[in-house]
Formats: sequence, structure tokens, C-alpha cells
Amino acid sequence: MLKILALGAVLLWVLAGIGLYAMIKMDVLPLGTQGWYALIWLAVGLVPVAVVLAARNPFNRMTAEERQRVVGIVRQLSVNKPVSPADASWMATLIKKYGGERKASDMFQLLKRAIRTELPAIQRERQAAQGAHDGPSVVLARRRREAGFDPSRDGTSWFGGLPALGATPWPLDAEGRPMTPLAQIDLTGLAAQLQVPGLPEEGSLAFFAALPEKGEWVGAVRHIAGPVGATTQPPGALRPVENHSFGGPLRRGEPGEGQLLFPRMALDLVPAPGKDPDRQAEVERVLGPGRRTNLDAGLFKGTVPADRPFNRDSLLRFLHSAKIALGAGQKAEAALRKMRDFTQASEASLAAKLEAATEGREEMATRLQGLRAALGPLERSIANFPAAVAALVGERDGMETWAGAGDRWAPLTEAEQATLAPLLAPWTAHGGLGHVHLDQCYGIHRRMADCVSETLRVMAVAEDRVFAVLPQPVQEAVNGAWRQPHDRGHHQMFGEPDSVQDAASNYMGHYLLLQLQCDDLAGFHWGDAGVLQLWIGPADLEAGRWDRVTMSFEGH
Repeated sequence: MLKILALGAVLLWVLAGIGLYAMIKMDVLPLGTQGWYALIWLAVGLVPVAVVLAARNPFNRMTAEERQRVVGIVRQLSVNKPVSPADASWMATLIKKYGGERKASDMFQLLKRAIRTELPAIQRERQAAQGAHDGPSVVLARRRREAGFDPSRDGTSWFGGLPALGATPWPLDAEGRPMTPLAQIDLTGLAAQLQVPGLPEEGSLAFFAALPEKGEWVGAVRHIAGPVGATTQPPGALRPVENHSFGGPLRRGEPGEGQLLFPRMALDLVPAPGKDPDRQAEVERVLGPGRRTNLDAGLFKGTVPADRPFNRDSLLRFLHSAKIALGAGQKAEAALRKMRDFTQASEASLAAKLEAATEGREEMATRLQGLRAALGPLERSIANFPAAVAALVGERDGMETWAGAGDRWAPLTEAEQATLAPLLAPWTAHGGLGHVHLDQCYGIHRRMADCVSETLRVMAVAEDRVFAVLPQPVQEAVNGAWRQPHDRGHHQMFGEPDSVQDAASNYMGHYLLLQLQCDDLAGFHWGDAGVLQLWIGPADLEAGRWDRVTMSFEGH
């Protein structure tokens, strides 16, 4: 505005000069005053000229290199892509260099004016970037368990397991160790359905991640040409797969062993619109309603026991936790003493109340009898703690030997349950010596119901012969709502990403190459209901620069 006013003043000054010249020529002004009028006119003219000069954009003096770098930074900001610390520091130095002590916000506007010829192209790029999250998507769902098809080994698209890389090298992390496979997706027919420029029309994409307990999580993608071949063994030792929601290793094999791979699960690829709610409606039309909870023993009451082992596998998982808990001897003894003292105090208080009471005596007497009954085992455990623990160890070891010698997956008979019940009572009854040990530990299954639930999840994605042992209601759930990770979130490729925090905004100009939700059957535990997302820019996709793929992780 100041510059416009100054230019207007200059125009008026020029017109005034023309008028003054005309009056001098026509001898309108007295002869002795003409020089003074001319000097006044010149002095007044210096003011708008000075203003015009001051209003010039200082950034017009930038070098070609500086201008090019500014254009690149503005291009990043226009698509909500974070600016690197180095670029932010350089920009601050540039503003100080040309703007002095002026406000940074004013300087940024002047910067944009200085590169105004490039702004239309940047705006077109922004509009194209906004479209990267539009268009169709592909939802990835577990394939139904059907006779003759084993999702633990069959199918051309899958989560977990080993990849089929052919001659393509297995990606390594920063320490030179093989990265963990996440999924392999068959691209046949996807390019035509998704209409994404540059997406290969054949072959498959193999997805990997390095997921260290400490440090940055990074992803990698490999394109494998041709049909899916034999699986590829890693070129070195894999890192154990962790449960990043609850801590500790993921255990889908032996209860005491860490998992090195996510379980392999064949997938169905469901074409869907890119935007909610259209995508949600189409997914429900094809797959049915999704689920809201993890696969849990409590959902199948009357079919699957929650307070006792379902089979030898769930018993072995509980006994593994028991073995770890037995290492908490000192804490357990202290907890027993505290429990004994509390029970004694409660007994004395209730006895005094009962003696003085005139009403409710029968109920109070029953409670007092229960407290006195609980004190006996507590006193005996504390009086001979080492011997009591040794007996507990022997019983635990005996159950483990028995459980490891039979059919791991067949449901336990009532006779077997009756034999196990007294041996498990110290571990399952409140105040029992084993139960007190379990309560001192974290990162383990401390309740039988947790072990039964974990067994159901293991069997749900195991080979056909194991899946067939599951009760019919559990099989129907796995083939129904539990094909999806959640009723409000999907595993998917392309389309509109789920937005947990700000990754979807930060990667506005990138395609969503793969999105993985938390999923208990898949073993995906990304923090607190988090999501893994792998991104690629449109130019990199068209050029096949898979090394430019980046991965983001967000949790609630």
C-alpha cells in the first residue's frame, strides 16, 4: 500500500512540474519567484522518490542460488512437508541478511513476492499433492479359512512370514542386520484398478521394517518382478519381534521363545473408494461388519474356558509365566507378610464388632470365619517359605512335563481338568502362593484367561490342522469380523490414510503405499492403538525409486 501511495505521489509531482513549467512559460508567476517555486517543487519530489526506493523489495537482490533454495523451501511448505533444521536456520539468516530487524512475517511475504513468477507452478504442485490421497484404495483383509487353502503357506499376497524375493537382495538396517518382513503384495491388476501413475503392472512389493526397542523405526520396500516364487531365507540373524503395545517379545511359537517373524497370513485384496464413509460402506458390503475388540476367551463363554486351560498350549503359556514369577521370591514373601498383617487386623476388628453387635451377626460371623480360614495358609506359607516355594516349583515342573508330552492343541478332557485343578489352585486362587508370585511381575501373562486368549490367536492363524481344532464359534469369528483389524480402521494401500496425529498432513504430497493397523491376530502391536504407514512421492513412484520410501509411526 505504501508503495502504491508513493507512486501516486510521484505521478502528482510530475503533473505539478508540468503545470509549473507551463505557468513559467506563460509568465503567470512573477519573475523573481519562479526559481523559488522550482526549488520547492524539487524538494517535495524527493520525498515520494525516497519512499519508492525504500519500498523496493530487498529480496530482489538475492543471488540465483539463494532464490533457487527459497523456491524449494516454499514448495515444501506449500504441501505441509516439514522443513529441515538446516533449511530453517538458513532461512532465518537470509531474512536477517536482507531484512535487518523487520518482522519475520513481513519478510516472508516479501520473499513470496520476490519469487512470484514461480508461485503459479507451486500452486499447481500443491493441488496435485492434495490429490495424492484421493482416488481408489485397496483394503487388505485376512483370507477366509477354507478347506484346501492354508493361509499359513498359500496365496500370492500375505502378511508376515518369509518374503519371496527371487534375486532381489534382502534389505538391511543401519547395523547391517536383516530387516523384519511385514507383507508381500501381488500387484497383478492393481495398477488398472488404482490408476496411480508409475505403479508396476506386474510382480509384487515386499515391505520391511527395522523396529528396534530404542531408536528410530524405518521401513523399506522392494519390487520383485515376475510371479511369486519360493520363499527367501534371511542373510543373517533377524531381530526378535516385539509386542510394542504391552512390552516383551511376541510369542507365537513355543511360549518361552521369542518370535522372529510375524505369523504368515494370506490376504484378500478388496477394491474400495479412497474416502470415508464410502470406503467403509464398500468394505462392510464385501467383508461384513468389523470387530471392536481383540479375540478374547471371554467372548466365547460356554465354549472356551477362561478360568482354566483350554488345551496344553494354553497351560504351557501359563506355566512359562509361572516359571518367571518364581524368580520374584523376596517380593512375594514381603507381599505375603503384608497380606497376613492386613488379614489379622481385619480379623481383630471384625471380632470386636461381632462381640458388640446386636444385628447382622450371622453375616459378620460368616465373614470372620472366612478371614480365619485364609490366615491358616498364609501363616503356613510364611513360616516355611523356602519349602513351600520348593513344593510349588516341583508341581509346576511336573505339569510342564505332562503338558509337553501330549497333543498340544486338543481341548483338555474333564478328567484332565480335574487332575490339574488342585495343582493350579495355588496359582489361580486369590492369596495363593503362586498367585502372589505372579502379582509381583509385569510383561507376562498373569491370569489363565490371558493365556487361553493368546492360544486362540495363535490357533487362528496356524496351519489348517491346528485351526480345525478350534470350537466352531471361534472359527466363525475368525472367518467373519476378525478378518479385519478393526471396524473403524483398515490395512490398506493408497487412498485416504487414517490420521492419528499429523503424518497424513505431513505426507500430503505422497501416496500411501501401505498402512498397517494394530492387529492382535497379525501380531501387529504399534504402541497405543497406533498405525504404521509407508509413503512414496509421485515422482519417485513413476521412476521406481523404492529407496525413497519413508515410514511413519503414530500412536494415540
